[in-house]
Amino acid sequence: MAIYSESNVFCDFLTVTQRPDDNSLLSVGDLLLTSGAVYESFNAKEGIYRFPKAGGDSGAIKVLTRSSFVSLSATGQALAHLRVHKIFDDYLSLLTESPHKVTRLDATKDVYRDAPDVLDELRSTYPEGKINMSRKAIDTSLMLSIRGDGRETGTYYAGHRSGTSARVTARVYDKQWERLQRAGLEIPPTTRYEITFGRDYGCTLADAHDPSNIFYNHCSPLLLSAPAGTTPWLPYGSVFAYQPEKMVKKLPANALFDLVSSSADFETMIRLARSTGSQGETYLLRLIQDRVKKAFSTGSTLV
Repeated sequence: MAIYSESNVFCDFLTVTQRPDDNSLLSVGDLLLTSGAVYESFNAKEGIYRFPKAGGDSGAIKVLTRSSFVSLSATGQALAHLRVHKIFDDYLSLLTESPHKVTRLDATKDVYRDAPDVLDELRSTYPEGKINMSRKAIDTSLMLSIRGDGRETGTYYAGHRSGTSARVTARVYDKQWERLQRAGLEIPPTTRYEITFGRDYGCTLADAHDPSNIFYNHCSPLLLSAPAGTTPWLPYGSVFAYQPEKMVKKLPANALFDLVSSSADFETMIRLARSTGSQGETYLLRLIQDRVKKAFSTGSTLV
């Protein structure tokens, strides 16, 4: 039996819901802004923290504020940014400071194997189009494309997030093909295994910190084999415990300087101002001044 190199299991999407009168939005916002995020407000109830990246492939953490809840939804790129900057656990720690629920968690693993071979095996293993990710069997489906070498590749779904009431779904797909199609990037042959846990399934922030246990308890032996020593996973079975190191925070003035200096949004505004004519600079400065005055006079905050 061939052995392929593989990644550790990692959290690739995370939604946490909190109460509107007791939440972590301000402290989380401070952490994200000082780690390179840019905040964009869509309206008084929705906004997004973006992590600009060369090539336009940026991570994002979306913030929703409603009468009965607030939520923060972090994409895989955003979580990767937090891990690279060694503040992922700080982010989770801030979320624990208020009552919360994990309402979506994606546990993911990459196996460095050519995906068409994996998809062929899944089709032959589950010819009836059913798989038991939890107590109830769910339908499987396959979305295929033809690669340049003539082989079929694509995504194998066990349930589909947008078309099932199942609280556990999975997809196995050709990450190499996906990166090439979406971003024109060449990566080695890679098959991605991704399991999505939905609302009220009992995930905790401890599962986000280390999703290997919840991942293997649901994918093994259906999709991948669990390593020796894997223990049973229990809903609400672990509480995230983390003693954050004392963070060396930037002075607000330094953080503001870095943000203005590197902001892609400012580059866009300057380019647009130049295109308006000789008074573009004056007009842009007036707009910024008016925006800042309004924010300070009303005492408004980002979230």
